[in-house]
Amino acid sequence: MKRVLLSCFLFAIGIIRVNGQSCTVSDLEIVVKDVVSTANGCQATLDLKFNGQFNNGNKFAFVHLWETAPVNYYPNIDYTITPTAAQLANVTATIVIKDPGASNASLHNQYPSDPSVPVKYSGVGFSKSGSEYTMTNVVINFSTCDVPVTVKGDVWASQSNTAQNVHCSNGGMITILFNDPVINGFKQCSSPRRLMLSFENAHATLNESVEASVFLDVNMNNVIDGGDIDITSALNPALPQPISLPAVTKLNFNNMTYEPYSSQLQYNDVPIIVRARATATGAATVTITKAGINTLGCSTLPVTFTSFTAKRNESVVNLQWQTASETNNNGFAVEREENNVWKQIAYVFSQADGGNSSSTLTYKYDDKNVESGVTRYRLKQIDINGDFKYSEVVSVTGVSQKAKLTVYPNPTTSGRVQVVFESGSNDPHHVSLMDMSGRMIRQWKSVRNNMQIDNLQPGVYHLLVVNAQTGAQSVEKILVSKN
Repeated sequence: MKRVLLSCFLFAIGIIRVNGQSCTVSDLEIVVKDVVSTANGCQATLDLKFNGQFNNGNKFAFVHLWETAPVNYYPNIDYTITPTAAQLANVTATIVIKDPGASNASLHNQYPSDPSVPVKYSGVGFSKSGSEYTMTNVVINFSTCDVPVTVKGDVWASQSNTAQNVHCSNGGMITILFNDPVINGFKQCSSPRRLMLSFENAHATLNESVEASVFLDVNMNNVIDGGDIDITSALNPALPQPISLPAVTKLNFNNMTYEPYSSQLQYNDVPIIVRARATATGAATVTITKAGINTLGCSTLPVTFTSFTAKRNESVVNLQWQTASETNNNGFAVEREENNVWKQIAYVFSQADGGNSSSTLTYKYDDKNVESGVTRYRLKQIDINGDFKYSEVVSVTGVSQKAKLTVYPNPTTSGRVQVVFESGSNDPHHVSLMDMSGRMIRQWKSVRNNMQIDNLQPGVYHLLVVNAQTGAQSVEKILVSKN
């Protein structure tokens, strides 16, 4: 199985009391230990602990989790009776605690009202101290490792010895966001070596606060242990503590040395591990780990792009890009797509002395462009030795479209569309995707750059874009058809 980015879970839990009984779970802390891709999706292993308040009369307490996005398995359960096997058919996880209010509470090995329902028991460690419950090595499966996954869950309890009656319930109050925030990074080959890290919060509404620690994985075992070196305080410039990550935000931290280790040859091939402790209002404290950054040594990536934008100004498109560092860089071929073919329209030489720089450099090119439709641009960065790589692709509206919102291709059969805001505007935009009934599907806040929407299921959608500065609104209908 392919090891993928270790990710985090966000867990928001509420409380409902029924007939004097309590089902209270709070102060949840999660440590994501491992995430791997599988033939059927994604598998995560985690430890969790929480404070629980369950009456001594409760014989069992239950936690059920269902995936709700990108696929929605959440059932409509009113808890007037115990959930059935049919209602739990697509459950992501069921956890059963026997005698939850007692000092000798234990993890139970079956769902009492219907033993055919699988539960998380085998290989799971369980302990209770006072009102604190701890579970270790809980394995949970999801549909994908590649995109954010949303999970919803319920908590309920029963005083019945066979759990045939519901005495308190807490339906739909658990919300989990999987695969967020995302941590990436690499080491750059130089003396001293420089570390580049990025932290991205893809959640549409949730603001995160992240405390990050950085380690040299001296024994190269992909876990933080006593043989590793904490270089957090050595980073220069330092990482903010905490890192503030508003919704739909990515922050880059570039050119961080970590003397004395970053100039010593014996640490060249030692990978980096990043440990992040993420918190958010109404959510759990989650510790995630990104291991194996440059496992095979420092990166030889010649150029680190920090931005690339295209803005229309009447009949001219202003292209601008920035680099955080350059190594043996000759320059940039500016390419424009014409009739589905990429063509070079200009060449901009590197500003770096000898093609090498560790400072931020800004480049500009103005393209005379009177196209009436959307135009796409990219940069071909070329090394001194002739090697090359491409930047991301950016889009700009046509002359006749400059005041409009543009969505393309529309209709689409791929489930993917590009969204291009009005040209020349760097204003933040609030974006909402709704189905034909007006139900909110997704939201993005304060988006400044043109964006891509993926994984749209066949159907008809409305896209609402609001300019956060002017209040101007644009609505576009999107048709997604089957292949």
